[in-house]
Amino acid sequence: MRNVLALAMAVLGIAFATPSSAATVFYDDFTNPWGGSGFTTYAGGSTMGAWTVTGAGVDLIGNYWQAPNNPTGYPINNNAGSVDLSDGTVAGGIYQYITLNPGEYVLSFSLSGNPDGPPVVKEMEAVAETTIGDYEYAIKYPSGAPYNSKDDMKYVDISLVFTVSGIGPQSVLLQFLSLDDTAYGAVIGNVAINTIPLPAALGLFAPAVLGFGGYRFFRRRRSV
Repeated sequence: MRNVLALAMAVLGIAFATPSSAATVFYDDFTNPWGGSGFTTYAGGSTMGAWTVTGAGVDLIGNYWQAPNNPTGYPINNNAGSVDLSDGTVAGGIYQYITLNPGEYVLSFSLSGNPDGPPVVKEMEAVAETTIGDYEYAIKYPSGAPYNSKDDMKYVDISLVFTVSGIGPQSVLLQFLSLDDTAYGAVIGNVAINTIPLPAALGLFAPAVLGFGGYRFFRRRRSV
């Protein structure tokens, strides 16, 4: 029992000694490189700045359609871009490895869908470290009427919490994949990773500290 209390007090001491504000450790609004006045296609196996392109390739969108709004607190950039995760008839994607310290993080990005063609429901997957999120975006209402358009892409904000384990800086996989074999895929923009302040993260593991197995938290993970 003493060990449990000592551990709990140590965790609480660290929490109150740690700044409570989140910090942005990664941000990409797809302006470097930029898609240009329309869009630029990158084939599978090529590089797009720091990203490596997979599958059939992707389209880096410049002014072809509306870009997502810059999130509050991020630099304003009128040339912000986006990425259509499909090009051709085979799903595409992008990935890169970034260096992060152990801790809790949240991956956020804007999600829409290419309104130019089917399928009506676009499916994609985001991977941060070994945590996976599967998402859908419908470009039409159930009645068949258009939902989004090139002038109004109706982006939605997505968040995915993940954990980096180990000791010292770690190389972490960041990946976005289309799950549709189509030329009109899911669209992403404003990709960011922020730290989760320790007082907030404390709630994720405090039951385990105080109860030793009273609760378990499961996240969808896989080996990549």
